[in-house]
Parts: sequence; structure tokens; C-alpha cells
Amino acid sequence: MPSVEAAIEAAEVGYWFHLTDPLGNWSVYEVLTDGLLAAKADYRDALARHDHAAADRLMLEITDLTALAAAAADGLADQRQRFMHSGMPWPLARA
Repeated sequence: MPSVEAAIEAAEVGYWFHLTDPLGNWSVYEVLTDGLLAAKADYRDALARHDHAAADRLMLEITDLTALAAAAADGLADQRQRFMHSGMPWPLARA
């Protein structure tokens, strides 16, 4: 379960993704997923060092980043649906 702060931020992501452009939203999603991958790598390193205190802290960070990245992915999916329903081309479509 994510922290209260992360849950609040995750709830706000959908609102902000509704207001901003898809390219900016994709950048936010990439930053979140890059951070998540880095935190997972650090977690594995902490476990390999048997540093359980660091691993516990990193697990909390991973949980928060997972909630935020999932909210960002949902926000992008919702934004894509709005674009498709409006007839506008999706700017992130593959050429």
C-alpha cells in the first residue's frame, strides 16, 4: 500500500494529465518509470549486501513509485481515449 502522500499525488495525476499535453505527460511517465527501475535495482543491491534497513526503505519507495507510475499510465490511456473520441490524431502514435 502506498504512503498517504503518494496516494494523494497518484489521485492528482489523472487531473493534471487531463489538462496537459500528451508529450509532457509521457515525459512525466518516463521519469516515474526510470525512478522505479532505479529503485528496484537499488533494492536488489541492498538485499545482496544484506542491508535490510535500506531494503525496507527502498521497498516503500518502490511501492510509492509503482502507484504513481500506474496512475500516470492510466492518465495517458484516458487521454488517448479522449483524443480518439474527439477525432484528433494521437501525437504519440507510431508513424
